Amino acid sequence: MGYTEPEFTRLEQQAAFFGDLTEEVLRRAGVAPGMRVLDVGCGVGDVSLLAGRLVGPNGRVMGIDRSAEAVDIARRRAAAAGQASVCFRAVEIDRFSPPREFDAVIGRLVLMYLPDPAATLRRLMRHLCRGGIVAFQEMAIPLARSIPDAPYFRQCSDWILTAFTRAGAEIDMGGKLFATFLERGCSGSGSADATNNHRRPR
Repeated sequence: MGYTEPEFTRLEQQAAFFGDLTEEVLRRAGVAPGMRVLDVGCGVGDVSLLAGRLVGPNGRVMGIDRSAEAVDIARRRAAAAGQASVCFRAVEIDRFSPPREFDAVIGRLVLMYLPDPAATLRRLMRHLCRGGIVAFQEMAIPLARSIPDAPYFRQCSDWILTAFTRAGAEIDMGGKLFATFLERGCSGSGSADATNNHRRPR
């Protein structure tokens, strides 16, 4: 949805809403102290900073994003939070080639914007150490509903679904996560409706 200051502010507000759920997803996936973690599509750094708290000072987190502007904000936020173990790089996912492997590859609301999520996951797996973790959190937008039903809610939902669909986003990435994991040639575990995680076979 662009790379503007209002969009970066929206991302921070969105992160505050999803923060507790994302932390629970990462904990259950197995992200733990001392790990080396790659955060894909890090935006302004919220998930990276959360992962940084989970891995602690002996761990390392690298966030990558195509937007140099977003990465600059993420770096400033990490410095302000005193998280020296969290770093960021502005780079396209397809061109990313790290010097070392990671114990976990994570992301939030990023696969839905990719033209071929399964192919991207296969590439990212090359940077994952044996026994490593892959954990992504995605939305199943069509499942959104209002109780009681409200005409304005339905209208806004239709607008959102139409806009995302016309922009080429996968509006049910959460519902398709399990199948996407299988398509990349790996078995998976977890909930397939909104989040999913996979531990690479040892």
